[in-house]
Amino acid sequence: MTMDQFASHEIIFFIFLYSFFLPFSIQSLQAKLSNTQIPITFISLIILSTFSFTGVSGKCFTSGIDWSSKDLAVGHVEAACRGGVFTGVFKPSERKYLCVRVADNLKWELAITNQNTRVSFDLQDEHCIGGLSNEVRGCDKGGVSSVSGWEFSEEDTMADDAQEYKESRHVQCSIAIQFNQQPLIHYFNTDSRFPINFHSKSTNFLANMHFTTILITAVATLASTAAAAPKTETFATASVYAFNRDQNTHKFVDVPFGKLTHIDYQITDLELRGVQFLLPDGEKIDPDKVTCQMYKDSLGTQPGSAAFTKKTPAHISLFNPVQFGWVLCYVNVNSA
Repeated sequence: MTMDQFASHEIIFFIFLYSFFLPFSIQSLQAKLSNTQIPITFISLIILSTFSFTGVSGKCFTSGIDWSSKDLAVGHVEAACRGGVFTGVFKPSERKYLCVRVADNLKWELAITNQNTRVSFDLQDEHCIGGLSNEVRGCDKGGVSSVSGWEFSEEDTMADDAQEYKESRHVQCSIAIQFNQQPLIHYFNTDSRFPINFHSKSTNFLANMHFTTILITAVATLASTAAAAPKTETFATASVYAFNRDQNTHKFVDVPFGKLTHIDYQITDLELRGVQFLLPDGEKIDPDKVTCQMYKDSLGTQPGSAAFTKKTPAHISLFNPVQFGWVLCYVNVNSA
């Protein structure tokens, strides 16, 4: 991709956290890119500034959550950009993700999007690193930047309690839980070429949308404690992502297969982001054979959207969000 091509696209950075925004300046951008951390004052107004660095413009949102380790986050950025998940050709409008689990209720979400709707591009390593590192170091609470048609997103997501995290932990992320090298849960992703090792050898991050954890249960007695095998239950759910483009918000829904699932939300788009399952005898679900559809009623008799799959999202409305109804997901048998 030439610099002329690289400079020919309009650029906008977005991150969807909450309603506060962070100002930028030429000096602060240079400081961010040079790994120099500077104090930033938060204001409740949208401020959009333009910079000299290949036509950069951007803004930050904040939710009041501090990055736990900027250097560690930048390390994941560099690994993903140099031969990792963000390396290679991006198809038109393609968006690639990297999810890093930092703690039980904390994760980092990184994403890059080719904003060109017609042309594929190969993102240069330095632009990849510069764009995402800018968000890590410059936007204390996560942020979004764009450079000539590329969108770079960084989000630090934390839940206040276990229930909230249970509902939010899959946002923009897919999970693979492993115990004794046997996968219990699997999510599809757009590019799984690059593994990232984190915390220990027994915990492997599998590409841009995968993280793992070890399940250990301790059983205590009066005299001693002993390790017990993790309790497992069979389940199968689809990960549906509901967007409200008008308000730049989103919500994640875990939909059990074959069960109409309701959520009260105004949406414009629906996406199938993954499947998670633990089935008897090692049985698996092929994400490519999963189909979901929204209905207006609890009986599933009035379709509210077109059927959507892993590759084909459902576009409900362009500017006027509609009330979220009931979603049903199922596995196509013999392509039927």
